Amino acid sequence: MNPEIQYLLNEMNKRFDAQDALITRHLADHNSKLEQRLVDRDGVLDQCFSDLDSKWAHRFSEFSTNTEGHVSVMVAAASNIESWRHEMEASVEDMHLEVKKLSKHWDRAVMD
Repeated sequence: MNPEIQYLLNEMNKRFDAQDALITRHLADHNSKLEQRLVDRDGVLDQCFSDLDSKWAHRFSEFSTNTEGHVSVMVAAASNIESWRHEMEASVEDMHLEVKKLSKHWDRAVMD
């Protein structure tokens, strides 16, 4: 091969190798920057999820405490209504007996 062409080919090969090394280095730099950004975002997201978890856990604990109080009030009200119902049933039964007695007396008075 002609020495001048060989020299030109060697120079082109050196430049291609230099360009390839430069591109590889740029890609490696961008890759490391991207990985660092992903690691940073991962930390931020972990912190956000942790904050949300603690916030919801606090709300659920408050809800549980409030619900227990409300349930105990509802149970007490239901027992009060139940005792009132028994008293009312007894009163209605008493009135029913009184009306029966009055009906008997009225029937006797009408017949006499």
